[in-house]
Amino acid sequence: MQAVLKEYPTVSIVILNYNGGEDVLECLKSVTQIDYPSYEIIIVDNGSTDDSLLKIKKGYPQIRIIENKSNLGFAEGNNVGIRESAADYILLLNDDTVVGKSILKDLVGAIQTDPKIGIAGPEILYFDVPDQIWSAGGKIGLFGYASHLGKGRKLESYNYPRFVPYICGCAMLIKKEVLNKIGLLDKEYFVYFEDADYCFRANKAGYRCLYVPSPTVWHKVKAEWINNPIQAYYSMRNPFVFARNNLRGLKKLIFITSQIFLIFPYYSVKLIRKDAKIFKNLVTGLKDGLRFHR
Repeated sequence: MQAVLKEYPTVSIVILNYNGGEDVLECLKSVTQIDYPSYEIIIVDNGSTDDSLLKIKKGYPQIRIIENKSNLGFAEGNNVGIRESAADYILLLNDDTVVGKSILKDLVGAIQTDPKIGIAGPEILYFDVPDQIWSAGGKIGLFGYASHLGKGRKLESYNYPRFVPYICGCAMLIKKEVLNKIGLLDKEYFVYFEDADYCFRANKAGYRCLYVPSPTVWHKVKAEWINNPIQAYYSMRNPFVFARNNLRGLKKLIFITSQIFLIFPYYSVKLIRKDAKIFKNLVTGLKDGLRFHR
């Protein structure tokens, strides 16, 4: 989807690096080739312990870099970069992606078509299967499961723009006006569900989230299943945080009940024999989710 722009508002691309290795370097190579006249790149290093930060400094000395002393998580790590931006738009971009040259023209052009559009996201494809969709926007099911629209389908199957419940934080363009009105990502999440939460908050403030059929992001999906203790903990805990922050009445009750009686047993069957530590963190995530209160 190629948009014709009358002007080029400024964009800050915030890339959160955490032990990104060669992936973040490939990401930066593609980002520096974007065909758009007024954008900057802000790298936020989230306390990496590999040599990726050193390689970024050596290979891209012109790029603005912010160094966090520790891993602040996806939400707060990105917030650090957002706070440093004075641009009209912020593009949050995963460090394990490769982007097409037209990504900013397409997204900015689409978001400008309607003042009520506050957040936009492109068609995200699998890096290893470049014509297959990983995400064409996201939705939250009644029974408490977040899922990507179009996942596994051919890129041509989602070739029209549509409003969606949320845009994946892997590649999310946010209008600065939205940030000024509703604030930053909620650091309480640390990782997972923070993108859905942000979009739900934007929707409550009167903004809409637009999926743009611009196949301009290829994501190096490393794991589509829980494979470490941190992932287990936050995958189980954060849906409770999301429900208490964003849902009311019967929807909230069904959502939370489903986490206890559907999602947790499903995860448990898969994990209990795989890794005791991962399963233990899953249980802790359930307990902390049930206890969560603002």
